[in-house]
Parts: sequence; C-alpha cells; structure tokens
Amino acid sequence: MKPLCLLLTLASLLFALPLAADESGKQALTYSKFPYRFDSNNPLKPDSPILLQFSEAVDANQISRYFQLYDKTNERFAAITANTPSEAEVRKLKREEGQLPPLDTFVLIQPSVALPLGGSWYLNGRAGLKSLSGSHEIVEGQLDYVGNLNAFVIDEVETSNEYDSDRFIRIRHNKKELSSEFTAETLRNFVSVSPQPANFSIETGNY
Repeated sequence: MKPLCLLLTLASLLFALPLAADESGKQALTYSKFPYRFDSNNPLKPDSPILLQFSEAVDANQISRYFQLYDKTNERFAAITANTPSEAEVRKLKREEGQLPPLDTFVLIQPSVALPLGGSWYLNGRAGLKSLSGSHEIVEGQLDYVGNLNAFVIDEVETSNEYDSDRFIRIRHNKKELSSEFTAETLRNFVSVSPQPANFSIETGNY
C-alpha cells in the first residue's frame, strides 16, 4: 500500500504545477472568441465584429500587430482594427448577463476594410503578444475558424399567374437568414421589372 500512496501524492503534486510556461518563465496568454463561429443562424458579414476575451489584461493597441483574418480558400489576408469594447458590446456578443471580468481583458476586432466575398475565413493569432503586466504571453500561434462569407445568389425565379388573381414573380435567394434586413424599400434599388406594370409593388416574406 505504501508505493500506491506515494504515487498518488506525486500525481497530486504534478497536477498542481502550472501546465504552460515557456523557458523564460512566462505563463501562456490564452483567449476565446465570441461568437465561437458564424453559421446559418448568425451569418458572417463583410464587417462583422468579433469579441476576444483574454486570460489577462492586454493592450488593445497591440492586437492588430498579432492578429489578422485569413481566407484559407483563396489564401489572402485581411488586416483588423481593435479597441477596448464597452460593457454593452461585451454583453451583446458574449450573451452574458452575470458579472463580467475586467473590460481590459476584452478586445473588439473588426476588418479594417470590408471583407471580400467568398472563401472561408479564419482568425490568425501569432505568438508574441504579452499581457499588460508582462507575465503572460501567447507562446504559440493558432488558426481559428470564423465562418464562410458567401456572395448573394439568386436560387430561383418563379412566375405565378393563377386564374383571376394577381400575377407574382417569386425570387428565392441564399440569404434567408438575413430576410429581416431586406425591406421593400431596400430591394427596390436592386429589383425591377421592365416595362413596369401598373400597380407594381415589392413584398418580402418567406415564400
């Protein structure tokens, strides 16, 4: 039984030791992003913001030196802008109602210019970023999936001319998750019929 007790004691000691430190003694600076990824329920847009939460306070002015967006499909990079978010911005993107960590552990990033359409976008974080105290540092770079940025595509155009009723043209597209943003006034700038018939109108909905 004594060897078993000794083994358990050593295991407990080893488990209590720090798990990530480089040769200089610095601890690893880690981060999470919100949303975790964009999907069909929350599609990626050309200017979508991303919230980063670090394990220690950081200088938001240093973030753009170590982070950029990368389109893996087309092998192209996009620069970002970064700033310290407000509490309201943190709660909106993190969907957190409880007590928040200090705001200087959060950074809000966005593409410095609108992302080009197409491709599969990732967040590329490079090693070297230090915490404000200098005690923590990103020791290894990583590539985290963000989401696909698909171009607007018309899937189907269907005409309807039922007996003794109004005539319709139904246009179905691949951005149904954004339907609430497609108002009749907005669509009027992009959809037209020539020659335009009398009583022409545009209606939005899930048809």
